Amino acid sequence: AIIESVKESNALEGIITTEERIRDIVRGAAPITHDEKEISGYKDALSMIHREHENMELTEEIILSLDILLHLKNSTMIEHQELMKKLQKLLSKSTPN
Repeated sequence: AIIESVKESNALEGIITTEERIRDIVRGAAPITHDEKEISGYKDALSMIHREHENMELTEEIILSLDILLHLKNSTMIEHQELMKKLQKLLSKSTPN
């Protein structure tokens, strides 16, 4: 189901690759192209939803965290570090004490 969701959702954005390559990325293969990094980021966000959905409230922090996951793999090293700091801060706010 995740592979099909990743494929169809990215196709809506005009990001198309072979089903085999999507399957490889979903299973953990390193993305190479810009489009593959977009696919991988979507897969990461979708995986977080599947993993945490029972404990996840739809808050601003969660939405921003998912957005960061979507864009993390297409960032430069400095952007990546900044995004990771933001993500950690957002997730710490959304975690119940």
